[in-house]
Amino acid sequence: MPTPPTLLDRALHAPADPPLAPLPHLVVARLTEASGRPRWEEFLALDELLERLGAAADARLAFQASFPVGSVSPGGPGR
Repeated sequence: MPTPPTLLDRALHAPADPPLAPLPHLVVARLTEASGRPRWEEFLALDELLERLGAAADARLAFQASFPVGSVSPGGPGR
């Protein structure tokens, strides 16, 4: 089974959602301005961060799912 694309991959190559396409480039540009590091270093650091976040997503979702959420009445909680 092929590995799913990272969030960064999706944002860079997602023709179905053009508003997101420039987002990683904007983030990398801001990081480069703030850090003074080369653009490619910031790009790799961002990609690694997104990979780590994505790798732990299943565990976070499983933890959150262990706390059932009840339905809320139209009048709000407790009514």
